[in-house]
Amino acid sequence: MSSNDRYLPYLKRALSSNEDRRMRAYIQEAIERLETDARRRNALRYEQWLAAGRLDLCTDLLAESDDKSAVKFADLTLPLRARIASTLENLHGHLSPGKELVVGPEFAKLPAFSHYSGRQVVVPATAVEHVFVHADRCTIRAFGKFTWFVAVRSELDDPLKPAGGSGEWIGSVLLANCIGSIHLLDHSIAIFDGDIEIDEGMIAKSLVIANGDIVLKNGNEKSRTSVRNSLLAATGKVRLEGELGGTGNSVIQAGGKIQATVDKKANIALHENRGTLPLGIKFLNPKEFGLDLAMQNGGLQVLGITPESPFAKFGVQDADVITKIDDVTPKSLPEFRRALRHGVIRESVVLHIKRENKMITRIAFLDGVPAPVAPMPRETKR
Repeated sequence: MSSNDRYLPYLKRALSSNEDRRMRAYIQEAIERLETDARRRNALRYEQWLAAGRLDLCTDLLAESDDKSAVKFADLTLPLRARIASTLENLHGHLSPGKELVVGPEFAKLPAFSHYSGRQVVVPATAVEHVFVHADRCTIRAFGKFTWFVAVRSELDDPLKPAGGSGEWIGSVLLANCIGSIHLLDHSIAIFDGDIEIDEGMIAKSLVIANGDIVLKNGNEKSRTSVRNSLLAATGKVRLEGELGGTGNSVIQAGGKIQATVDKKANIALHENRGTLPLGIKFLNPKEFGLDLAMQNGGLQVLGITPESPFAKFGVQDADVITKIDDVTPKSLPEFRRALRHGVIRESVVLHIKRENKMITRIAFLDGVPAPVAPMPRETKR
């Protein structure tokens, strides 16, 4: 969304309330020009972020895009999906004869598919396959064998593991800037900005990435998590409740520790303390904006800020306590980070700040994601 797009809501309100025919035509023309400019700009940003591995930004942008643009953006991920497929293929050396490793549908070539978009989406039980969802929040009512592309900004209700039966995500792409719970993935991608729980299911020829912890839950010996020819990566810890099995070659990596017992017959490589995610995938971090933050004093306190930070340019200072960002009262650093990411999409954020005994408001305009800069630590008095 460019700077001019901030006027769109006002223009649309003016259009609905204005009775002058000529003025309505002028306003309508202005709206169409701004919307065309926004689509063009967002397409460019989407491609740039996609190339840089910023799938969390792409997901937020998808959630806010109009239907036509969102379908086009979804298909722009095809090269990345092919790269992921190639990475998974290299884990086990070859594919089964006659079976292609294709992840997710190409909507432009589908004769028909179900499309759900909006702020709060409920996908009905009648939706089975070839479904495209882009929304802020999404609830899925049924679970079967799915070939879906799901991009959700803030909430994905209950759909990723079935209450009963043997639901499978086959050839699906799941992008969600929230926590996730997965049961069965086959030839699929699941990338979540949050913890992921894998509950007594199977992950086969799939990529699973969590910006947080991965927890693998096993109920008993007959029902256990199996990882086959897959790559699982977490920025935090990986914890296994029970024994992990599987056939073929798989890799599990974590930014922290891995607590797992692996079946001796399973060929699963474990890599701890990995600082970077595979395939160059990254998640937004306030330090990219020259901010060092910590929860204290009733909000997020600024422990360090660079002079080059866009926030410094708009009046944020060291020792400020951020009590609210836009309409979000952050109770954790992840909550602030997600609201900040949404601000990057909209290109501005409103910060409510406590400075000493005063409450002040600052508006920061954000032009994309700046080059990472280390925040300046606060000087300590001796």
